[in-house]
Amino acid sequence: MESMGQESSKDSRHTEYIRLLMANRHLILTYILMLVPSVPDAEDILQDTAAVLWEKFDQYEPGTDFASWAVTIARYKIMHLQREKSNTRIKFSSSTIDAISEHLSSRKEQDELSSELLHKCLNRLNDKDRKLITMRYQLNISIKELAKRIDRPVQGLYSTLTRIHAFLIACVQRNQQEELS
Repeated sequence: MESMGQESSKDSRHTEYIRLLMANRHLILTYILMLVPSVPDAEDILQDTAAVLWEKFDQYEPGTDFASWAVTIARYKIMHLQREKSNTRIKFSSSTIDAISEHLSSRKEQDELSSELLHKCLNRLNDKDRKLITMRYQLNISIKELAKRIDRPVQGLYSTLTRIHAFLIACVQRNQQEELS
């Protein structure tokens, strides 16, 4: 019989697996869909990949790149499917699959950098503007509802959000250029 500590540890490990899988699901599915023309096949591969990830999750080292690990497993699943369906019209060489994997990996790094830069830029907003952005995007409040809550006209709120968006875009772009130089 398992002790409470072991079961709690098992639950937290499962929770961590679900968190990582959900955080990276879109990237994994995008990778699969780039190589598998059939959506049902892609969904099957995603399910098979998720099952293997869970089976081998004890081998995963926390803090390492879960998405790369998952994409590697998906790659093997895709190659297996291609072998099974030898009459598939679209086939990719392993070098093409590797190139796509590298592209997705670099894109993920760029997205992470952009996310960090956006966070810095959000901190540069005044409190009023940051609160608007938080209410609109983190709390997912519609512009119409937000306008009612803060007692402003909808059109005026659109103008304010457009100004904030322009500031954030310029700020992120400026910081990206600084990072590259």
